[in-house]
Amino acid sequence: MEIGLPFDVKHVVHVTFDRYKGFIGLPDDLLAHVDAVPPSASLSVFGVRPEALHYSIDAHGTGVPTILLLLQSRLYQLHGLSL
Repeated sequence: MEIGLPFDVKHVVHVTFDRYKGFIGLPDDLLAHVDAVPPSASLSVFGVRPEALHYSIDAHGTGVPTILLLLQSRLYQLHGLSL
């Protein structure tokens, strides 16, 4: 595997998004830039209530909408994403 630039990146914080709680792990200095209540595009854009979205647990133990995991898997299959 070839690693492109930048190759000196350091992972200093892990931020995840919970559909009910919003961002988890976001540094305090960035909290002022996001809504306190997570926005939901599911109803306004897709016509589906957030409660109706099925979710799965990803490799990091985070609840993620199942559709996103399925799309990720399909992209890997089509070589649209690579490790």
